Amino acid sequence: MKKFWNILIILLPILIVYEAPVKGVSIIEILMVLCIPYLLRKEIIDNRGCFKLNYFKIFSIIYICFILLTFIINIPFASEQERITVIFRTGRYLLYWVLLVLIDRVKDMEYSIKIYEYTAVFSIIFLILQIVVLKIGGYYINGTIPFLAVMNSAGLDEQIQNIYTMGGRPFSIFSEPSGGAQYITGLLAIELFYRKKINRNLCIFLTLGIFLMASNTGILLTALLYFMFLGDGVLTGRIDLKKYLIPALAVLIVAIFMILSNSTLADRISNVNVWVGRFGGFQVFSEKFTLREMLFGHGMNDNYEIFLPGIAQFYYYFGYVGLVLITLLLIWLYANLDRNARKLLIYILALNVGSNMFFGQFIITIWFFLYDKTHLKRGLLLNEKNMSRNT
Repeated sequence: MKKFWNILIILLPILIVYEAPVKGVSIIEILMVLCIPYLLRKEIIDNRGCFKLNYFKIFSIIYICFILLTFIINIPFASEQERITVIFRTGRYLLYWVLLVLIDRVKDMEYSIKIYEYTAVFSIIFLILQIVVLKIGGYYINGTIPFLAVMNSAGLDEQIQNIYTMGGRPFSIFSEPSGGAQYITGLLAIELFYRKKINRNLCIFLTLGIFLMASNTGILLTALLYFMFLGDGVLTGRIDLKKYLIPALAVLIVAIFMILSNSTLADRISNVNVWVGRFGGFQVFSEKFTLREMLFGHGMNDNYEIFLPGIAQFYYYFGYVGLVLITLLLIWLYANLDRNARKLLIYILALNVGSNMFFGQFIITIWFFLYDKTHLKRGLLLNEKNMSRNT
């Protein structure tokens, strides 16, 4: 059961597109809800009949209460149609945070990373196959599982049609290209900053996959990850730059070649509208909202006219009070994480400048690795601190 749960965590960003018999709910979310009794039982049994608190759990309980408060405050102002969306989005988000509170006792980090590696490598190999078959045979191999219903089938069909008619981007087994790039950059960050021994060949292959996804956000995040990795390694003397110079140059040459030979990727990088569409949502901070909307947001009502990156979307959903709460958590984490895990936190923040990971299907997968006791500088269990004083 423990391994099954860890597999669910890693595959959540991929399998979330498959709809359960309940409309608007994915199969994997149903499985996760069914796992909650097991997680509670594990938590209580391992803690000798009690629910052991730590600072993260305390914050999470406060944060969950705040989300419920914003829901109560904002739901009367939503239209009848919007209320259904708000209820589903809020319920899904609360589920994710409840699961984050309960996953401590069922983590198997090494096993999870292996599953993550196998999945990412398979997705890149499948992506290469899609590109080759499309270029040679003019046929796009659909990466979805045939016998499962897709929640947004119309959107998927439109993306596939764009590949044929407008030179759109193949997206492997993911719901769309930027989602695939986020998934792979997440593993790249883990390989660079979580692993004690770095697999250079795997990192190069992951980088290749990110460029093949032709995602601007993915490319920027990859550059940031390597900048942090090499910069910190050289400054601390942990990395001999000569060992990484040839692989880095090889990746750079391949990247330049791919950009020049791939008209879609080159167009996206040079197209100002693409960048504005990805980052223009920060204009929400200059909007004139009511005092209620500024303090407590609009609730999880997705009715803003343009795409909102995670930080901007956080403000739109939960206002300045919500921003203060999540900022306090991030500051606390940064103060307590070790040097490498801090870079994973920086990656998460950067990801939310150009995407909405704070609310998407990646939230559990990435936090699963970030909030890991092996990368915390000090003991965080309140009970453990009390026990150490008594002994």
